Amino acid sequence: MGRVDEAVALQPELFGGDEGAEVRTLGTFANHAIILNNTGEFFRASFSFNEETGEVEFDNVERVDIPVREASELSAEVRNESVGAVKALLDGNDDEVDIHLGSLYELVRSGVKLTAEGVEDDFIQASFCGGDSAKDPEWLVAVRENEKTMAQYVGAEANKDFPKPKFDNFINEGDNSDDRHRKIIEASLRRLRESLHRMKDSIAVACRFNDEYRLESDLDSAVIVEDFIEFVSKFGADLDATIGIVEDAISVCKDGTLKSLARVHDGVAARAKEMGLAAAFSEKFARRFDQPQ
Repeated sequence: MGRVDEAVALQPELFGGDEGAEVRTLGTFANHAIILNNTGEFFRASFSFNEETGEVEFDNVERVDIPVREASELSAEVRNESVGAVKALLDGNDDEVDIHLGSLYELVRSGVKLTAEGVEDDFIQASFCGGDSAKDPEWLVAVRENEKTMAQYVGAEANKDFPKPKFDNFINEGDNSDDRHRKIIEASLRRLRESLHRMKDSIAVACRFNDEYRLESDLDSAVIVEDFIEFVSKFGADLDATIGIVEDAISVCKDGTLKSLARVHDGVAARAKEMGLAAAFSEKFARRFDQPQ
């Protein structure tokens, strides 16, 4: 952050400022920054570090007409205000409900510019992205530890042709000029979204379960049901979040940075087989349950 801020201050002309003008960094993200100049204009710029000199180099500098809410920041704000409104409603506090709903309204009308970099940041921060194996969610750890057994259990479903990572060249080279390549990435993201939605359909039955359900003639039914419900719940939450991120990426394909779009695609695709196995297992295992009397 310090290096980027220093580089911004040394090159005010890149961000609409005159020589010697005060220009400052408002936010530094994974590979881009939001900058404010001395006349109140906002800019977004991608940055990288020169391998030989170590200096910060800016690219894709663009003026932003409104203050930017990044995808991850917006999600947190909406979630907090929504939870506050629901809690106030349950407590019967009408004044608090009005305050939270008013804040939600302001978020909507203020204008939100979603960016490919923002979607990429949202993905990187998600627990299911796999950046750090020590932070992998419990459902993913369970799938890895029991992959062979689960694959045998679901049969042919384990051998489906899931989307695969395939855009290393865009990620490494950062090519952002070819509209043909942009259309290829967008089409692949749409196919990936279709695959994720099929997984969502697969776990729909299992998502309706509660602890009143029982396995047929199983002495440890209560324990297994509890573990299974927890597995499906956590996997379902991450699946929903993944679908949201892919849909956000599709929405910014028209002018988003190819490097960010490609990283989101390949990051999700790298988890597709494991997610597909979790979905197929959830659907098939759910059919062994007895409905409550």
